[in-house]
Amino acid sequence: MRVNAEFKGALIVAALLTTFCTQQAQAVPLVLGVGVPPTPAALPGSSVVGTASDSFSTGGGLALMTGTVTTTVYAPDLAYNPLGGLIFTYDIHIATALTGHTLQSLGLIDWSFLADARQTAAGAQAAEASLGGGGTIHFNFNPAGGTSTFGSGDSATLILATDAKVFKDSLLSVQDGLADNAATLAPSTLKTPPVPDGSLTVALLGIGILGLGVFRRAVLA
Repeated sequence: MRVNAEFKGALIVAALLTTFCTQQAQAVPLVLGVGVPPTPAALPGSSVVGTASDSFSTGGGLALMTGTVTTTVYAPDLAYNPLGGLIFTYDIHIATALTGHTLQSLGLIDWSFLADARQTAAGAQAAEASLGGGGTIHFNFNPAGGTSTFGSGDSATLILATDAKVFKDSLLSVQDGLADNAATLAPSTLKTPPVPDGSLTVALLGIGILGLGVFRRAVLA
């Protein structure tokens, strides 16, 4: 019976290791200079921890293309993102575009973290995602040997699963031959200082009062 128990234990461990390795294999971070099609994926199921939405208008006031980009940041979820960090999503909506103007790419800066590119099935699809020098990521809507047809409506939800634990305000670039910037959120190395909880605050207050009492006794003596 003991042998059987040990054998079953070994099987359980092997199964867990297999699951872990399978999950790790699901994350394929972008490599500098290499463009890859974003992996088809569903939206994350973890809680939303940050959002930003901003409008764009290309052509330096000519409004050749107008629309909005909405950024959503999701909490880490190892089942969805084996890299263990935050998950960033981007939804592009094109409201108006002059004839012949289509969205060619979405550019993101401040990406010095691992990032696995994915996208949902619904909406205009990005042909590839790539990591460039200086920590820039581009979602390219131009198919190989062709031109983007994304001139109205909504994009697929573009997804970057990362190993980052913190995010910050940043900028993105929307390009249709010309470009405009919009506000977004990006990974950050900055750490937010912890907020003392109630018990720590009371303890610090008690230490302060005790110190004041000692000081008064010293003065009176």
